[in-house]
Amino acid sequence: MDDYLEKTIRAFKAKLEEAESEVIRIKKSINDMCAIGGAPPMYADAQLNPETRGEIGFANDDFYGKPLATCVKQILERNKASGGGAMSVEEIYQILLAGGYHFDGKEENRKTILRTAMRKNVDFHKLPNNNYGLRSWYPKIKGGGSDSAQDADEGETDNPATEENDVNLF
Repeated sequence: MDDYLEKTIRAFKAKLEEAESEVIRIKKSINDMCAIGGAPPMYADAQLNPETRGEIGFANDDFYGKPLATCVKQILERNKASGGGAMSVEEIYQILLAGGYHFDGKEENRKTILRTAMRKNVDFHKLPNNNYGLRSWYPKIKGGGSDSAQDADEGETDNPATEENDVNLF
């Protein structure tokens, strides 16, 4: 690699570190506001520590050939184990891609496919902030599936997807 390219990469990595620091600062501010309001923090300490962030990394082939629901469960479980919790569709999607998951269909439809599969699977629960967690983390939540009034308004069905048939969805 030539010197110019190496310098450019270093410059971009420095910008990335600055941006990540800003994200951490904002998350800490949100946690502070939660504390003032008497609510629990929205972000775990592990998510606010640059040394522990990203510890849920997967190998670039961990999800290749596996059912979508299995992969999403692994992502959420590892995130929880590293001090995180529920995650956004975007976060899950990026980890799936980095882990080698192969989506069938057009690229522009992949996040919709992921979101729909999670909404229809009883193992996942959609939180009010649009993040998804495992239903087992929320034992006081009643009912099956992670559908909401919004899902019903969108004409969603309440047919839970299983690992066997979620592959056929794609």
